[in-house]
Amino acid sequence: ILDWYEEPKRYVVILERPEPCVDLEEFCSMRGGRLTELEARIVMFQLMVALQHCTCKYAPPEWFIQGQYRADPATVGSVGVTLYRL
Repeated sequence: ILDWYEEPKRYVVILERPEPCVDLEEFCSMRGGRLTELEARIVMFQLMVALQHCTCKYAPPEWFIQGQYRADPATVGSVGVTLYRL
């Protein structure tokens, strides 16, 4: 743990990034820009598991256009963009 602090409704923990560690963009680049179907399935499965346990602080275009959005469709849209990129 590098640092942590307490907020009224949550704790924030800052962890160090393990080595070797790359982001998804770099991971794809290391494999010629695209993943195999099996690799993409594994990444998408891990993403779905993470989405079940994490809260999203991402503001999709609907938020800026309409001032509101429904989280489920927005999350599905974000996952679709990620899958397309893979």
